[in-house]
Amino acid sequence: MSFFENISYNVFPWILLLFFLYFLLLLINSLVIFYKAKRKDPTMEHCLSQRGIICLVLLTVAFLAILIFTIYAFITKLNKEGIMSAMQNINLIAIFTLVYALEIQNVIMVGKKNILIGNTLFEYRKMKKITYPKGKKLSFVYSQKDIQTSLFFIDVTKLKSALSKAK
Repeated sequence: MSFFENISYNVFPWILLLFFLYFLLLLINSLVIFYKAKRKDPTMEHCLSQRGIICLVLLTVAFLAILIFTIYAFITKLNKEGIMSAMQNINLIAIFTLVYALEIQNVIMVGKKNILIGNTLFEYRKMKKITYPKGKKLSFVYSQKDIQTSLFFIDVTKLKSALSKAK
């Protein structure tokens, strides 16, 4: 085995495992923040469009299926071939966790007094200069910081009505 084959076989799976664990931690953190925001403001609801809801449900089902398959394949290979062979199963779940975590970060929840964008809770009364520079972008100034976010899977009419009610 050459040096590069040895590194790709012995080191790369461990790096992917760390990658997977990091994005899994981000995913769990996002879900905890959604729960805490919903508990703090019971009027919080998501602003996902129908396409966004379908995409998020499909990604959730696919994530859970891939996670279960990866755990099963890991345990099976661990019993038969050893740890390094079992670590090769981490590739798919690591990449899919990245995609799923990025999609969860795009969810926007609106309530009576607050709006949750990604992992950040904003108060409506401190939001200034709210604009929609492109069809699928939201831009505003919050505490003298310019903030922009994507509105790809977001129902823009629901978001605009929530932002207009707050003003």
